[in-house]
Parts: sequence; C-alpha cells; structure tokens
Amino acid sequence: IPGVHNSAWVQCPTHRVLRGFASGESWAQSRMRNYVEGVVSYFASDARVAAWDIYNEPSMRNSEHWILPRLAAVNGWKEREYPEHWVLDGPKLQAAFALMREAFRWAREARPTQPLTTAVWDFPAEGDDEDVAVFKEELNKELLELSDIPSL
Repeated sequence: IPGVHNSAWVQCPTHRVLRGFASGESWAQSRMRNYVEGVVSYFASDARVAAWDIYNEPSMRNSEHWILPRLAAVNGWKEREYPEHWVLDGPKLQAAFALMREAFRWAREARPTQPLTTAVWDFPAEGDDEDVAVFKEELNKELLELSDIPSL
C-alpha cells in the first residue's frame, strides 16, 4: 500500500497457485514441484547453504484478515469482501500443509547434503480454545517429524 512501510508481505505461493495446487491442477503442481526440485537440486551440494527452510510459517492464516481493511480502503472494496481467488482459514491450512508435505518429499528426492527443516513457531497460547491448542501441538509435532533438524 503506498505510503505504508511493510504494509503486507507477498504470499508465496500466491493464492491462485495455492488454490490450484490444492485443487489438483497439474499446472500448479508442476510449477511448485519444478521450483522446489530445481532450486534444491542446483544447490544440493553447495557449502554456502547451511539448511533448507522448506516452508516458512505454514500455519500463517491471519495476514489476509490484517491487510484486508487497508486494501479495501485503497481499492474501494467492501470491508469484508475478499477477492474470489483468495484461499482463507481452514482451506488455506489444508492446502499449505499438503504443499509443505510434498515440498519435503520433492526436496528429499534432490538428495541435498544439507538438512531440511521448517520452523516450529505457532505455539499454543493462553486464550486458545482447546481444539486450537491441540491443533498447534499436533502441527508442531509433524513439523519436527518432517525436519532433519529443529528450527524456530
């Protein structure tokens, strides 16, 4: 947003690509696989790479809710009118986790000499409903199981 420092990060993959991946669209799945395999294969034995952070903050789902009021004001949208291509909340989590699991598999197929990881960062917090706390605990357990080394 013009005039607002660091007003929003750019989601990667984009909502369009993440939605396509989750829907099983071959163009999106190929795009993501080619990206992961290409980058990891190219640098698989490069001593400058200490570790591979396969997916940054896979459970991040609030950013769209934070930025929407600003985007609405700048673009003349209704406050709660999200763009149709956005993937939000539960469906976004499901899509991101599916992509994360595949990205680990693709990266391992490249046989890098460096360890793979995804940071454990979304911890249960005071005020979380019990189901949310359990979800975060299970997510962190899976992240640690997928990772060669723990990272925060």
